[in-house]
Amino acid sequence: MDYTEVATLERYGDFRNTTEDQRAELERLISVASSIIDNYCDRVFAIATGAVAVTKTYSSVNGMLAYPSSTLWLFDDLQSVYSIPTLVGSPTITYIPDHTPYYALYRDDYWEDPTTIIGFWAYSMTTPASIEQACLRLALSMYPQVSNTGERFNPMIPSDVKSILDPFRRRQMP
Repeated sequence: MDYTEVATLERYGDFRNTTEDQRAELERLISVASSIIDNYCDRVFAIATGAVAVTKTYSSVNGMLAYPSSTLWLFDDLQSVYSIPTLVGSPTITYIPDHTPYYALYRDDYWEDPTTIIGFWAYSMTTPASIEQACLRLALSMYPQVSNTGERFNPMIPSDVKSILDPFRRRQMP
């Protein structure tokens, strides 16, 4: 998902009277910047409007479930749970932490193997303001890197964008 819109980037970069080709290039740069942000932070920050819930299966076979276990460690940010169709009984489930995004689910018994979760997998339902700012700044920083010959240079993340993104980077467990 793109973390900003062309019109916002046009205002941010003080672009005036942009041509259709320039708007297409700005749109492409927004997509590239959004992808760079996702890769740098190792997470997805927002869910596209109209998106449907996504199914993820955790099992001992795919290595995503340490069975038997009362804690299910999630490999992606979980914004909200639509359902857990493999859930047996009516266990109490505790979301960890007590606010979104969740990175683990705890229950008073063992998780079934496999466990299927249907939900919305992202850091937030909508793009956080600081992520949109980072996307705008990064896309704008890449714009002048298009030469007259159409050659594109390898984009580097500016230090001010890194300072915005660093607190959002997923921390790897030891």
